[in-house]
Parts: sequence; C-alpha cells; structure tokens
Amino acid sequence: SRALESAKWIPVRVSGDERTYLKLLEGALDVSEYTDNVDVTRGFSFRNSKLETMKSEMADLFQLLSGLLVAGSYKDGVNLLNGTGFQDNQKFFQKVLEIGRRFKITNPDKMRSTYGKLIYILQDAPVAL
Repeated sequence: SRALESAKWIPVRVSGDERTYLKLLEGALDVSEYTDNVDVTRGFSFRNSKLETMKSEMADLFQLLSGLLVAGSYKDGVNLLNGTGFQDNQKFFQKVLEIGRRFKITNPDKMRSTYGKLIYILQDAPVAL
C-alpha cells in the first residue's frame, strides 16, 4: 500500500534504543577528522590517493563507533565485535547512520556541527567501500 511504501522514507521519532545509537554516532562524528583529511586540497601521492584516504577515514569512524558501543554496552559491543570485519557489521553501521539522518530531518536545529560530516560520509561510502 501507499502508506507502507511512504513509511520507508518519512522520518519518525527515534526510540530509546535508537537514541543510544544516535549518541554514539554524534560522539564518533565529533571526534572524527573525516572532512579534515579527505576534503583538504593536497597533492595525493601514489600511496596516498583520495580513495585510500576515504577508506582509511571511514574505517576509523567505524572503529570509533564500535569502541563507543563497547564502552556504552559491553554485551552489545561484544556481539558486534564477534563479526570479524566491516562486512559482518554492515547492517549495524547502516542502521546507526540512518538513525542520524532521520533525526536531523525531524530536528533541523540539532546536529549542526556534525551533520555535514555525516552527509559527506554517506555520499562517499558507495565509492570507498
């Protein structure tokens, strides 16, 4: 039905569990240097291409998210870390990034300093991953 289809795209309020993930995302984005390192105009050498820099910075962000999850909830963190690589935890990272995107749409006055970084990461992800 039309309502079910539009519910996939229309943002809704975040639940209590989602709010926890939102705080993890905001913390990770606050300390991430993604835009500082990726969008800086500099000469990229053979070993340090822009694509490699994007991959490295995204890996750092996902490691930050994983570390903050372990610090906040040891049980959930251990479950996440049982996956050996990014591909094993891809659904978790997608969920966390989507919660941040939805929250900003429903609360335009929030995430002023980190939302731009989130959007750059989401735009670069298909190329870098």
